[in-house]
Amino acid sequence: MRALNITIFILPFLISAILTYFLSAPGLPTILSYFVILGMVIGAFTFLVFLKYYISARKYSLPSHDRHTEHRIAVVIATFNEDPEVVKDTAASAVRALKGRGDVFIRCLVEQSQVKERT
Repeated sequence: MRALNITIFILPFLISAILTYFLSAPGLPTILSYFVILGMVIGAFTFLVFLKYYISARKYSLPSHDRHTEHRIAVVIATFNEDPEVVKDTAASAVRALKGRGDVFIRCLVEQSQVKERT
């Protein structure tokens, strides 16, 4: 794997040097044309990498995509000193939203002083 990484890193520089040797005139234009060609080769490599990942992303699918009905949903409604009608409406709304795919749990929190007064 390390040799492959080094090869991929060096390959644009080698391709640019070979293309510069065949395409440019001797002297200062050689250096400038090397960097222009290097930019084009790196751009081509970048395009190929993005194309590879684009194609592989189109083939991607979630393993549980077709089995979404197997999952259950739990809705927990925590209340503290709420009007019972509001809690009842909230629970009814949650039941309608679940459409039979889960359960609704209501947790009523009461202060200790209210418990002592009621007993």
